[in-house]
Amino acid sequence: MEILVLDDKMLIVKDVIRCVQKIKEDANCHGFYDEQEAIDYAKTAPVDIAILDIDLPNINGIDVAETLIGINSNINIIFLTGHKQYALESYKVLASDFLLKPIDEKELQRAFENLRKPVGNHTELDAEKIGTNIRKYRKKADISIEKLAQQLNCSYQTIYRWEKAERTPDLFMLVEVAKALNVGTDDLLK
Repeated sequence: MEILVLDDKMLIVKDVIRCVQKIKEDANCHGFYDEQEAIDYAKTAPVDIAILDIDLPNINGIDVAETLIGINSNINIIFLTGHKQYALESYKVLASDFLLKPIDEKELQRAFENLRKPVGNHTELDAEKIGTNIRKYRKKADISIEKLAQQLNCSYQTIYRWEKAERTPDLFMLVEVAKALNVGTDDLLK
């Protein structure tokens, strides 16, 4: 999983990267303090998630998000800002989430669980297979969506979206789903 972090304050970038690495130990995090450097990096690397400040000195973070989406239409955008007033405007780029500073590990974990687009090498077909298998094994285990969501510490809507192939769980969550359903991860992928 490739994650880009952009904020004009070095300490915030370091805090966000530290927090991401606690949640996603296998993630490759790349921190930037300059908007153009972040954009240039995204042109050369398959970035899965961009965690962006909105109030940047040279260009608005929402404009950066639009540029990143133009480079990679499958990128997930998570805004992290100290300014609540940008919340509504941020959704014009279909952001996965809008978090307020300072970074909160639980909120970031929730944001990762509710990404709008599949992360990694999953294709839409894979999302359909995974969703179908989650539904099949959940029903076979006689577990309701609500109970599974409770076991995984995520929302009912997240499970529903996985089963409808609107979203795909990341690798960490896929392993947790498999454990909860008492199947192997491969069972959910085939």
